[in-house]
Amino acid sequence: MSGRVSQLGSRLASFAFLALASCTSVSDSTDDTMGDTDADTDSDTDSEPDTDTDSASDTGFHPDPSCNYTLLDQFVVDCGGTWVSAVGFEDLNGDPACPPYFQLNGTDHPTMAEALNANGCDDFCVYLPFVSVMFLHCDTRAEFFEYRDGGPDQSTPTGTCDPMLYFWSAFGSGWYPSLAAFLEDNPCPET
Repeated sequence: MSGRVSQLGSRLASFAFLALASCTSVSDSTDDTMGDTDADTDSDTDSEPDTDTDSASDTGFHPDPSCNYTLLDQFVVDCGGTWVSAVGFEDLNGDPACPPYFQLNGTDHPTMAEALNANGCDDFCVYLPFVSVMFLHCDTRAEFFEYRDGGPDQSTPTGTCDPMLYFWSAFGSGWYPSLAAFLEDNPCPET
């Protein structure tokens, strides 16, 4: 499993930061205009048609817009070797006419299993944020988030997958299997 942890890239790091900061998924939290100066404009100076990158492909499932959905939980899954975020929503009022649903890669699905299957994602480890820890490293504030398996529709028993830790600090950020591994890779500078 430690090999899988080392494969985690900046996309999941972006997810962790953006999801915690704004409670949205990666697919909905990135700015349409990044790298595309004419996105969502009516400019006729380009040769490519403008496309709405926020619209999800049609999966046949559409949550009822009259429901009062709120973010239920955030998940991290492996989709073809790339770690991506998924989010679950449920009706704030618990209305039975407004069932929970999941969003993965910008598409909505009635179950996590359907979201994973439709996106070619592995159901072996469905990670949930577990705990956030702030600490001092080299007299500077640092933080890590621990993710543990056991999310919805995970095919293996909870506890099968090793926890994953994402660190943010002035000395280094990224995925590590443990605090000791982070500290070893990011020693304090000699004074």
